[in-house]
Amino acid sequence: MIDGAAVAATAAIYAAGVVIPGPNFISVTHRAMADGRRAALLMATGIVSVNLLWATAAILGIAIVLQSHPVMASVLRWLGSAYLLWLAYRIATRDPAPRPVVRQGAHARNPYLAGIFINLSNPESMMYYTSIFSSAVVARPSLPTLLAMVGTVGLIGLLWYGTVGMILSADRVAASYQRFARALNVCASLCIVVMCVRNLVSRS
Repeated sequence: MIDGAAVAATAAIYAAGVVIPGPNFISVTHRAMADGRRAALLMATGIVSVNLLWATAAILGIAIVLQSHPVMASVLRWLGSAYLLWLAYRIATRDPAPRPVVRQGAHARNPYLAGIFINLSNPESMMYYTSIFSSAVVARPSLPTLLAMVGTVGLIGLLWYGTVGMILSADRVAASYQRFARALNVCASLCIVVMCVRNLVSRS
């Protein structure tokens, strides 16, 4: 039997965290305005795929293993930060010139894989999911309850990032993006850099 209270607690905690702007949100926003709806939705799907992985791993206790091996956690954190900094550089140096009528999303490198790499590059997410399930899971929850909790994470993630991608890929928004592309790219890059520095300093 599914524990509705545990599922509801998971939904509330995750929904509150997912709407806070972070690397995932910034990446989907940038992809939607620059490459269009299809690319943004594929990236959102990649991000949510990793969310499901983190949620499952948290249930299985893998995060506890990382907590007991700080060297491994530090290596993952530095590798993830390096990737995010590379991503920030790519966004900042992206050519803001207008694209042809057929949007770049049809030709861009696989946005689904980009979403996966962006989310995997932030091992802090693992600890976040650990906190979600440690606070929401009751003692010895049933398998249906755990599956429902993981499914809730996937559903909320798809709804949120999918909505962001749909709205920001609108033609009017895309046209506005072209006018302010360079400034928006630099701002997005700076946000990612600040997040990386904060994550590294807070754990140093």
